[in-house]
Amino acid sequence: MKAKSWAVIVLLLLGYSFASAQTYTFGFADMDGNLYCDYEQITVSGGLVTGVDNLSGCGYTVNATLIGGAGTDPVLMQQSSVKVNAILADNIADAEAGAFTDSQVALFQALKCNKQDKTGKYHGKLGWALVVSSEGTIVGVNSGFLS
Repeated sequence: MKAKSWAVIVLLLLGYSFASAQTYTFGFADMDGNLYCDYEQITVSGGLVTGVDNLSGCGYTVNATLIGGAGTDPVLMQQSSVKVNAILADNIADAEAGAFTDSQVALFQALKCNKQDKTGKYHGKLGWALVVSSEGTIVGVNSGFLS
């Protein structure tokens, strides 16, 4: 096969893989429905989820990196009612500290926003849960709504 034919095939395959990618932007709200200062911009493609936890609204000059996959966690969904569609690693602790913190952050989240009520607060089923561990011990758990 000629090099030109291979190039066309490669370009077609790349085009199909990017065409199926979906991009989302979500904000985070606490249990009272109030927004946090950060938001995420993620792309889901072929089961892989990548993106950034944008910290600019919190006054930081760097963003955190998100990477993970489409997936579910039946135990978490039973215990907390979070509808899990993606499981991500988030280096937000290091980004906020500006240094290595030895904290591992796992983000379990839905891929659908919560509804906003008349007062502008978000409610409904929980849209995310964040688990923070350090040296093999869970040191924090938080959850809330996606906006």
